[in-house]
Amino acid sequence: MQRVLSTLLFVASGCHSPPAPPKDSTPEPRATASSSAAAPIASARATVSAGAHACGSDADCMNSCAHGAVNRAWWEKSYPGGEACEDGCASKFSETPRCEAGSCIAYARGKRDEHCTQKEVPVPPGPGPAHRCQADADCRMSCRYGAVSSSWYSWGASNECKDGCEEGRSARCQSGTCVAFRGTERDAECSSRSIHQK
Repeated sequence: MQRVLSTLLFVASGCHSPPAPPKDSTPEPRATASSSAAAPIASARATVSAGAHACGSDADCMNSCAHGAVNRAWWEKSYPGGEACEDGCASKFSETPRCEAGSCIAYARGKRDEHCTQKEVPVPPGPGPAHRCQADADCRMSCRYGAVSSSWYSWGASNECKDGCEEGRSARCQSGTCVAFRGTERDAECSSRSIHQK
């Protein structure tokens, strides 16, 4: 018995794991609140800035209530149902923006308006006023614009057509947006149509 214990102790004492390598004393970089927050902010700015302020002539620019002087085509694509905002950078004091050095520049009261130039404001999610609803009764069909808000249609519709989206379709409110249906099937062609189309 004593011989067995001696053998076990001998074997155990001879089986050593190799020493662990010394730890690197260089501290690992830590994520700070500012560095971790910078990534999504930079991403949002890149999204907003992509074409938002670019222009080739004054005609490419317009005043957006929330975004200031922006590229008209970018704004119309970003807000197919219009912009829900009052005054802001499209108030009565705002002047026609100008294209200077390839960028839309805001003007107010005869001088450059820095507050409304190169604004970095994310486009809010959800439908614009022309497509917003709370119930089916808030929606209606329009030949030109498809499924729209009845209240918006009462003052915002113009240049209506014939034999367009009204034929054989109905409008319903789904998740806060007026949507066109042909029977029981959703009609993508006549849903969330841009109100800026010529």
